[in-house]
Amino acid sequence: MDLVYHIGGEFFPSNCIINYIAKKFCEHKFVTGICSSVIFLFTGYDTQQMNKTRLPVYVAHTPSPTSVWNVIHFGQLVVSNKFRKFDFGTRGNLKHYGTRYPPEYDL
Repeated sequence: MDLVYHIGGEFFPSNCIINYIAKKFCEHKFVTGICSSVIFLFTGYDTQQMNKTRLPVYVAHTPSPTSVWNVIHFGQLVVSNKFRKFDFGTRGNLKHYGTRYPPEYDL
C-alpha cells in the first residue's frame, strides 16, 4: 500500500493530443469508422446505439481518466469475489474499519 500512496495519480490521464485528433478528424465521414472502433473497444460493438454526430466528444473522453485507487479497488473486488470496501491490508483495515478485513457493502 505504501507504493500506491507514493504513485497516486490518474489511470488513463487525459491527453490533449487525443482531444485534438478527436475534434478535428472524427467528424469527417471517412474516419468515423476508426473513431467508432475506438469507442467499441471500451463499450462493446453496437452500431445501432452509436450516435455518430457525437463521435468527436466520445473519443475525446474515452477512456476517461480515473484514480489509480479505483483501478486497484476494482482488482481487489475481482480477486476477492466480494463487493466490499477498499482493502488497505490488515494494519490499514484495522485503522480504517476496526477489522482485519474490509467490510462488505450493505446493498
